[in-house]
Amino acid sequence: MEPFTHQQAFSNNTYFWVPPDTKEYFLKNLTDKHRKEYLEKHNWIDEYAISYNFNSQGYRTHELGSLSKNFVALGCSFTFGTGLPQSMIWPEIVSNVVNIPVYNLGVYGAANDTIYRIANYWLSILQPKFVLMLTAPSARIELFDDYCYKIFVPKDKHHGYFGKLYKTYNENYDLNYEKNIKLIQYICDQNNIPLYYKHFNEFNRLDNARDFQHQGPKSHRSLATEFLNMINAD
Repeated sequence: MEPFTHQQAFSNNTYFWVPPDTKEYFLKNLTDKHRKEYLEKHNWIDEYAISYNFNSQGYRTHELGSLSKNFVALGCSFTFGTGLPQSMIWPEIVSNVVNIPVYNLGVYGAANDTIYRIANYWLSILQPKFVLMLTAPSARIELFDDYCYKIFVPKDKHHGYFGKLYKTYNENYDLNYEKNIKLIQYICDQNNIPLYYKHFNEFNRLDNARDFQHQGPKSHRSLATEFLNMINAD
């Protein structure tokens, strides 16, 4: 079964705002002199300056299965490219350098559990030349609640002993993170697909995206260079 993500609600549509890159925050940032100057510098002062184009599967990328040659990018909003034009995010930058189109399977707000589910379904189908993954924050977990998967972060106020216990000890986050990474590596190995990955903490914030909550163009160029160095080292 194709993995469900909340982005499927956006399938086959174009949006100009995706949380937390919202019009509300944008208008609030315009009241701050320095932030307004930053937005003007990047030509993001127009509320329609950035668009999010979703394919039929709910990803900000090509229609899945349409490319004979490709590589796959996995991750959360840092890979999806929240607050940035598609041309400025690291998977697209890598794609332009290696001259191979990318399937960007990033899902904003995703947990590493989400990334695993996506990889488990799509990698054997898409058969990419390689996979690049920027992991999600390890404290996020994904749980099924009768009809869909929901992602929880430490500040969420969900109830029950399990939730309380899970959030109390970092060891639980670390173990879940390690399991997902090893599973994704196993999937890649089984399909003879090279995997290169970096932890989200390694994504340095050199500048800001439009929402001022995610890394900006300079940061994405730097991360793209790091991934390219990893690829070239093999």
